Amino acid sequence: MLEAHEHIVVKRETLLKWAHDIHHVKRAKRRRSLVHKRRERMEAPGLMLQMDGSTHRWFGDNKSCLIAMIDDANSDIHAEFFPSETTAGCLKVMRAVVEKYGVFKTLYVDRAGIFGGPKRCNFSQMQRACEELGIEIIFASSPQGKGRIERAFDALQDRLMPELRLNNITDMTSANSYLQHVFIPQFWRKNLVVKSRTQDTDYKPVSRYINLDDICVTKVYRKIRNDHTFSYRGTFYFIDSPLKHSIANQKIEIHAGKNKQFDAYFAGRKLQITEVTEPEKA
Repeated sequence: MLEAHEHIVVKRETLLKWAHDIHHVKRAKRRRSLVHKRRERMEAPGLMLQMDGSTHRWFGDNKSCLIAMIDDANSDIHAEFFPSETTAGCLKVMRAVVEKYGVFKTLYVDRAGIFGGPKRCNFSQMQRACEELGIEIIFASSPQGKGRIERAFDALQDRLMPELRLNNITDMTSANSYLQHVFIPQFWRKNLVVKSRTQDTDYKPVSRYINLDDICVTKVYRKIRNDHTFSYRGTFYFIDSPLKHSIANQKIEIHAGKNKQFDAYFAGRKLQITEVTEPEKA
């Protein structure tokens, strides 16, 4: 960056020493670490992708979360900034990968609650979406197990953050635009992506019978009352759709959207609903 923007050529070790002198870079902690067996890369792209989120002060004064997926075979990365690490953000990043390349085989993640596992909860929307797409989830037992994505975040913090500051980027929209159109294609894929051991790809095309709008979405279920009403987010709703038979005591599927909007489905059919207006107390 110094050579490209300021025409200053200096050795890396000298620059690192100067940074240590002014306490600009943290020194590595000198402690004994456990022995971790080296794991070879996957043979072909699409066999395994690692996913994680990194909350950091990437741009501006407020912290944001960079959710990223990296292919274990060639280190190709897919990432996007979000206000925090949420299920909706993870679903959006995974959908972008599936739409661009296809369905991959395995997703390697930590035991955070949004992915399921025993750490915080027993069910997750990400786990449900992966099951519907036929993607196997593997939970890492240690941070070193998903070292590919952890080292990617180190590289992103060392290189992406200075570039965002040099370009005076302080909002999330501009940061995502720079990340997708400049940083990943012009720097990451040219310098950090490696060749996989085989030229074949393990990405499978999405079946025409699969609708990603019905999979990469937050789903919850509600039980129908005898009067064909149900409760969601503290409000009662009535089913207006013409039905030949009663669906009382059955479960409907609710797809949550943005701005508290949602759609209700029963047996794959979208229902027409209206909000029940409760009488006010005198």
